[in-house]
Amino acid sequence: MENPIWDELVARSTGAHHEQTTAWARRKQHHGWQAYRIIIHQKGRAIGGAQVLHRRILKLVSIGYISRGPISESADLLALVTQQVIEGLKITAHAYVVMLPSYRWQNIVPTLLGNEFYPKPSLLLPGHPVTATSIIDLNQDLNALFAKTRASVRNNIRRGLKGGLEVVQGSETDIETMHRLLCQLCARRGIDPSPASAQELHDIWHCLAPHGLVKIFLCRYQSEIVSAAFTFVCGSSMLVAKVGWSGEHEELRPNHLMWWEMIKWAKEAGLKQFDLHHLVTEHAKAILRGEAVIEDSYSGVTQFKLGFGGDVIVIPDCYYRSFNFAGQAALKLGGAKLLTKGRVQRWANRLAHSAPLQSWYT
Repeated sequence: MENPIWDELVARSTGAHHEQTTAWARRKQHHGWQAYRIIIHQKGRAIGGAQVLHRRILKLVSIGYISRGPISESADLLALVTQQVIEGLKITAHAYVVMLPSYRWQNIVPTLLGNEFYPKPSLLLPGHPVTATSIIDLNQDLNALFAKTRASVRNNIRRGLKGGLEVVQGSETDIETMHRLLCQLCARRGIDPSPASAQELHDIWHCLAPHGLVKIFLCRYQSEIVSAAFTFVCGSSMLVAKVGWSGEHEELRPNHLMWWEMIKWAKEAGLKQFDLHHLVTEHAKAILRGEAVIEDSYSGVTQFKLGFGGDVIVIPDCYYRSFNFAGQAALKLGGAKLLTKGRVQRWANRLAHSAPLQSWYT
């Protein structure tokens, strides 16, 4: 499973993402996935490729999943890398392959469409991938980053510091607290916590922490942990994956201080970007059109994240195709259109549930 050459390539690639690392592949083994890598070389040097997770459904067909790939060490090489990855996938003959492109790789969409990929209907697995986010460019000094935050955010950060809040790094022993705070936050929002069990976070920690790919941050008031965040660090990027908050000490604005201290840590660690991870796609599109965000159950979260002054981006959609001759022929002869029907998608999902939902995107 270990592949140092691949992991070094991931780390230096533009927009490196932890889901392309061998450590993540090892974590996905717990859910029945295996992994292989298609590595593209140029003049004897690895320049890009893709890690492919795969498994069999009902022992009948093989499915594959490329999450946040292909990767490339430069945007100029991405079209070449993507085409060569597709050529490699032809050898595997998976009946269903989903590709979730990396954040800023909208330019690979023509290559995918030119190779008979189809936009994935929303009900087909994997469901609900992150398709919009806000990215803070850390190639600025700390004063400039602070100045880009909203005035209210700056005031709240100062309030938290003056009020005695402190942000520290945690360890695996803090995962139960992290998950408890996550559950409390989700309960107030009226949604189910994800992951449902703290054991999932322990599993991720065991696989990724030895490689420095995961960090926990805690915001405490005196001896009380008020807020917590579970983050991924890969290459030059930091991504905030899960957060929790007890709801206590709201007057001190613990979450504003915690997020700012994470941004500071990432900057001081020499990272190049800070990913606030997940905006509602319709909110992001409205912002990019210069329109106000319509108030709904998630608009408060959107406004909170926008307060830190990042760049809003909409991530390319998932694309899929079959590399099985019969499967792709069926898609061409109307199967792709048929899969846009909700009833057919629900039937396909029931079949795919032999690959548990959580195994796709946790």
